[in-house]
Amino acid sequence: SDVLNRPIDTVQLDLDIRQISVRLHNGVIRVELGAGGQVTFTSRSLPSNDPLSWHIAHSERTQRQATIKWLNRAVWNAQKKQCNVDVLLLLDEYNRYLECCIGNVFVYRPREQKWYTPPLSLPLLPGIMRSVLLANAYSMGEMIAETSLIHERTDEIWMSNAVRGFCLLNGSRPMPRWSSIESNSTLEVRALEHFRNTLSQL
Repeated sequence: SDVLNRPIDTVQLDLDIRQISVRLHNGVIRVELGAGGQVTFTSRSLPSNDPLSWHIAHSERTQRQATIKWLNRAVWNAQKKQCNVDVLLLLDEYNRYLECCIGNVFVYRPREQKWYTPPLSLPLLPGIMRSVLLANAYSMGEMIAETSLIHERTDEIWMSNAVRGFCLLNGSRPMPRWSSIESNSTLEVRALEHFRNTLSQL
């Protein structure tokens, strides 16, 4: 509501989401809130769990722009098609990690045996699944440092979003235990709780 400068009926929004969920079998719902306050729903089929091909691109989005999910992705889509890849890995002018064109980034550095993710002080979307994964890692005794990190060729790169969960961009490292298959249902529950809490604060 702060971004649109108008109130949002979060109770009705929650009811609408529940209603359309009943008719959805093997897929996900995208909720889009227009500048005029209108809410639309579109369904998406569940993507495969295969590792994603990627290409580096540079982002010029400002801090304010990055806090809003980018729906007009025509330029990104054209670049993905030209490079024949699934996702673009977005870096800033200093080659620091920001995010992917469809999700947040987590980086594992084998030589350090440590996990990193870019901080929200950089222009990137504070994704719901990003918050859930950070909380889940902490609760399982793992540490993910939120820090500015320059891209290196040896980095193992993972992406998270609410549709795909946690997926590999390159490398062959097994899934970390804080995002393992056994915890997928827990992640989904926490993501839904986080989403509802976010709505209640609007």
